Amino acid sequence: MRTLLIITVVGLALRVAWWWIAHPEPVSDFLGYRSIAIRMVTDGVYTRGGVTTAFRTPGYPAFLGLGLWIWQSDRWLSLLNVFVATAAIPLSAWCAIRLGLSRQTALVTAALVAILPTFVFWAPVLASEHLQVVILLVAWSMTCRTLTRRRAIGVGVLYGVAILVRPESVFFLLAVPVLLRVGATNWRRVVPLAAVVAVTAGLVVTPWYLRNEMVVGRGAGLSTSGGLNFYLAHREQGYRYVEPEFTPLRGLDEVAMNRRGYSLGLDLIRDHPADLIRTTLRYSYELYRAPTYVAHYSTRKNVGPPYRAGVSRSTVEWAKTVSWVGWVLTAGFAVVGTVSLAIRRGSRRRALAGLLALVGANWLCFAVVFWGMPRYRYAIEPVITMVAAAGIVALARRRRSQPREMGRVVEADQAPLGAGPPPFGQ
Repeated sequence: MRTLLIITVVGLALRVAWWWIAHPEPVSDFLGYRSIAIRMVTDGVYTRGGVTTAFRTPGYPAFLGLGLWIWQSDRWLSLLNVFVATAAIPLSAWCAIRLGLSRQTALVTAALVAILPTFVFWAPVLASEHLQVVILLVAWSMTCRTLTRRRAIGVGVLYGVAILVRPESVFFLLAVPVLLRVGATNWRRVVPLAAVVAVTAGLVVTPWYLRNEMVVGRGAGLSTSGGLNFYLAHREQGYRYVEPEFTPLRGLDEVAMNRRGYSLGLDLIRDHPADLIRTTLRYSYELYRAPTYVAHYSTRKNVGPPYRAGVSRSTVEWAKTVSWVGWVLTAGFAVVGTVSLAIRRGSRRRALAGLLALVGANWLCFAVVFWGMPRYRYAIEPVITMVAAAGIVALARRRRSQPREMGRVVEADQAPLGAGPPPFGQ
């Protein structure tokens, strides 16, 4: 416990230091979240561009709104996100333990989450992923030890709240049965518990869904940004974000754009089903490449677009370089960790199955259904870190065992001549 506390304090210090150095201001999506939060607090409305909106789900704007009640300052909101991001350090360790990994692996996981550039540099950005990750880590941890219907209801509430923070969290419900299997004794118990979790999560998001359908317009659904992103993922022109005004969606309101985006994307898939393979391969690459975005957005000033950096160019390039190195090392150790957990039996193998289920759910969302980029895997960065930590622990144990094995060889080589096994029969 003391070690984990020290690791958490170190992680907080690194995040506060980067917050002080980088002085990030909200731009792009992050500016949009803040603007909605301000209007919620000052005017009591949930609008975008002066119109009632369902483009963004309300979880993160509500969180920012609570911060704005205390102090209406971007620097304060940024620091508030630092505190939330820091909570992921002990929660990642807790999740590793609940999955069935060793305490040593849990501590290494916490240390990696504390110091890896992706987590440190992203912390002061007004990004909804911070709140999403904290909620999901608690949900995943509880799922692994859910054996009763009452506990399943509580877990379902957490998943529902996570969906209201970032809608793609709904895909993690696909991993719930595998996570339940970590603690449950058989699949006969897993299936009804998974159903309770899913139904409860659905009940949590239902009021928001109905509000959108009745207030924003029929077809708004959970979020009107889904249709745009689905179209961008499955269009003839290939991978690239394009503003709606440069697409067939130009001039449409957000509800019509949502419906039209899904329609165009589905039409293309039906007409050219083989393209789904091409886009999946491309988005898989985009999803798992180096996360240099953390250095970019954590150093922007709200002047533009294009948004200029608030620190020197050398600082930004240094941050991008260490982000790249951190990701390469993490990915390498994660490969080792996957192998080390796969060859183990019992709880370790079930833990690996749960971790891979979470990674697979994220991949299905952002490589197959929608379009991918490194930021969209942030929710599973702690998961990848857990597997990397298992790899580091496995390598450390192997290295410690080698001197003992060499010592036994030396002792055998130094045995006196003529020594050996007794004659047969004695």
